[in-house]
Formats: sequence, C-alpha cells, structure tokens
Amino acid sequence: MSRAFRLRVAGAAGLVALGVTTVPLAVVHAAGTVDVDCGDVAGLVSAMAAATGPTTLNLNADDVSGCIYTLTAPYSSTSDGLPPVGGAITVNGNGATIARSSAATAFFRLVEVDLGGSLTMNDLTLTGGSVPRDCDGVGGGIEDAGGTVTLERVAVTGNAACNGGGIHSDALAPGKLVLVDSIVSGNTAAGGFGGGIDAELGSTVTLLRTTVSGNTAYHCAGLISAGVATVTDSVVSGNSTTGTGGGVCNQGAMTFTGGRIEGNTAGIGGGVANWTSMTVTGTTVDENSASFGGGFENDGVLELSESTVEINSATIGGGIYDNGEVVATATSIDTNRSTGSGAAISVNGGRIALSGGTVRYNQAGSGAAVENDFQGVAVAAGVTFAGNTPAACAPSGSVVGCMG
Repeated sequence: MSRAFRLRVAGAAGLVALGVTTVPLAVVHAAGTVDVDCGDVAGLVSAMAAATGPTTLNLNADDVSGCIYTLTAPYSSTSDGLPPVGGAITVNGNGATIARSSAATAFFRLVEVDLGGSLTMNDLTLTGGSVPRDCDGVGGGIEDAGGTVTLERVAVTGNAACNGGGIHSDALAPGKLVLVDSIVSGNTAAGGFGGGIDAELGSTVTLLRTTVSGNTAYHCAGLISAGVATVTDSVVSGNSTTGTGGGVCNQGAMTFTGGRIEGNTAGIGGGVANWTSMTVTGTTVDENSASFGGGFENDGVLELSESTVEINSATIGGGIYDNGEVVATATSIDTNRSTGSGAAISVNGGRIALSGGTVRYNQAGSGAAVENDFQGVAVAAGVTFAGNTPAACAPSGSVVGCMG
C-alpha cells in the first residue's frame, strides 16, 4: 500500500480485531481529512471530538442514496447531538442528512459552535433538533455561541426551540452566520423569536440566494436580526406568527437587495417589522397580510428604492403602516387592500417621502389609499396616483403632492 494509505480509527464500538466484521469506521487521511461512511454516527462523533486542528469531514463516503446519520442522545453532558465545535471543521455532506431521532427522549440541538470556532457545512440537511421551548432553549438546529457558521447548499428544516428554531446566534458572544444557496424551513420558535433564524445583538448575518420559508414563532417567524444583516437575492416566504413580524424583523442594520418577501402573515407587520434602520432595494414585497401593516410595519427608518409593494392586505395599512420615517424612491405601491384605512400607506404621526414611482389601484374600506389621519409629514413628488378607491389621499391636503 502506498504512503497515501488510509488509517482506520475507532469511531464505532471498540478496536477492530483481525477477522472480525464491525460497523463502518471513519477513515482518517494524513492531512486532517476524515471519511465517514453513511450512518456511522459513532465515527462522526469521534472525528469531531478528536479535531484539534483544521479538519474536513467527508460524510456519506460510501455514496449511499438517502444517507442519514440519526442522533439518539446528546453528546456527553452537553445539550448538543454532536461534539461542540471549538476549532475549524468543514463538513462535506455529499447529500446526507443529520437528524435527531424522532424517538429520542432527551432534548438536544444538532450542533453548537463555541467562541472562536468555525463550522462550514455544504450539501447537507439538518433536521429534528429540539431544545426546551420554555425559553431555556435556543437554536434547535444550530447554536452559534460566538463562532462562524457558513452553510452552502444546506437545508435547516423541522427544528424547534424557544428562540431560533432553526439557527440562533447568541448576544453574549455574537457570532457570524453566512448562508449561501441554502434553505431554512419549517422550524418553530413557539415561545419566542426567530422561527427560522434569530441573530441577537452584535451578530452578523449574510444570506445569499437563500430561502427562509414556512417557519413559525411567537414573534418574528422567518428571520430576526439585532445586528448587521445583509440579504441578497433571497426569498422570505410563507412564514407566520400571531405576533409581530411574519417574514422579517429588524432591530439592527439590515440591507435587503433583490429577492422577494411574500406570503407571510402576522398580527403586526406581515412581511416586515422594522424597528431601527432598514434599506430595501429592488425587492418585491407581495401577498403578505396582517392586522396592521400587511407589507411593512415601520417604527424606525425604512428606505425603499426601485422596489415593489403590492397585493398586501391589512385592516389598516395594507402596504405600509408607518410610525417612523419612510423614504420611498421609484417604488411601486400598488393593488394593496385594507378593510379600514390606508390601503397603500397609513401614516401614524411618522414621516413619509415618496419620490417617483406609483401608488395605483389600492382599495381601502374607508378613508383613502394614503391615509394621514395623525397629520404626520407626508410628501409625494413625481408620483403617479391612479385608480385608488375611495380616494387617493386623506385628509384632503394632508399629503403634499398627492394627485388623483
């Protein structure tokens, strides 16, 4: 055998005896690369626990269709199914799934990244993680406790926690989350915030071509960020809460470019609830619903540019419900509905400035498409108003530049 031989290590039950058939064992390469055959949980746990330097794990090394690593109990005395990551580990999933067993009696998340740790995963599904939902438990799928988590072509689905059903980034040791071409779906934060993702104060979140869909929470069903968030060409859809923020909640500084925020529901802020500073560019926000603010509920500073806010619905403020400051440039706010007032925009003592764009075919049950009952500052310059019922703007003269 050449010098590139592979050394089998004890990743299953005990040592390998000559002539004795054993369960599959992890295969370690000299350069810190470990092959783990399909279903070899012991090998996976052993390799992660032994990783003292940069390590690459190749899951499903034997290329089994539908490969699953089923975790039945937490690792050692932790609340994690796999050993906590304190170094640098890359997991090449090769289409595999890591799942908490549906028969497991103990609560545990799938994986935790500790302070200074780095976990990169690709081509993998993470599912079934569950930690207590009485708000002692965070991060049902992944808990980032001050490290860096990078997911590429990874599905985080069907996990549950109090906060951060899918992924949680801690405020005490803020982490960095990067998701590329990934899916965060069907996760639950029944007692708290962030059904899909909960990134607390100081965290950094980057989503690129990623879908956050079908998550539920007490508040902020899809994504909540209290740090710095950059979302590009991504879709936030079909998330739901009876509280605030169906799709996105922002408590930090968020930039959302391209993509869609669609079909989310909430009590307040069906698509988005913004409390601080948010910039939205080239994004479609459509078919969201809430009692207040079908598309947006804004208490901070919201900048919209070259975006579309359409077919959203609410009792008040079908498109936008504004208590803060909204600046909309070259943005279409069309075909929104409210059973009460402000089908397109309800200005509630805040400030709104519209420049260019359109406000068309919005239908309010009473009042007007743009309602300024509390006499906030409302200015429309170069905006096309058309087909709004029962009126474009009200009270009369309260929206400077409103025509039609």
